[in-house]
Amino acid sequence: MTTLIAKNKTHTNNTALNGTSLNKHKSAKSILLSTALAASMLIPFSSNALEAGLQVHKGQESGSVGYTLALADQISNKSPFGWQVSYNHISEIGITWNDEDLFFDSNTIEAMATYQYAPKSYNKFLNRLVFEFQAGVALNLTENKFVWEDLNQEKIFSEKNDVSLALAFLTHYKISRKAKVHLGLKYYPKFSEFDGVGSVFMGFTYKFGNQFGY
Repeated sequence: MTTLIAKNKTHTNNTALNGTSLNKHKSAKSILLSTALAASMLIPFSSNALEAGLQVHKGQESGSVGYTLALADQISNKSPFGWQVSYNHISEIGITWNDEDLFFDSNTIEAMATYQYAPKSYNKFLNRLVFEFQAGVALNLTENKFVWEDLNQEKIFSEKNDVSLALAFLTHYKISRKAKVHLGLKYYPKFSEFDGVGSVFMGFTYKFGNQFGY
């Protein structure tokens, strides 16, 4: 049997776990940049202030970690609505099948609609907070399958181009007019053949270009 294996990982003597990345990270990052360019051409905005972000994730399983590289902008300078495109990696997504606890890595490209709310307050701390809601879709780049060799069975848990709903909530803290740090929660109610998948994360964003009236 010939399989493509992203990580050499065998959980028992009778099983072989294959997490096959169908696009290398460099290729996925190129897709991200191309998607961001296309989005910037299709979505009218006047701020000319593209925001770049980096996030570090902690998943539900003990060994599950990941990261996100994102580009975002508001539809207009005064609008609370915006968009975000991102490349995402998460490791050790867990699932139980045939009494086996299995763990897979996953890579996605995501497109999200965003809404930000900045409370107005005389309190300096509260005045630096921005709350953000995100909803969109995740396009899977990774095939993950489990091969039970003794029974000659194969179970595919995710395939390339699977589409899943993605939701997120973030609390930003403004360091300056262009830089923010944030904490957040992300959740996929149904991720391919997996049940709900979630993570907590922290990150940093920086806004490039012209900016008016932050």
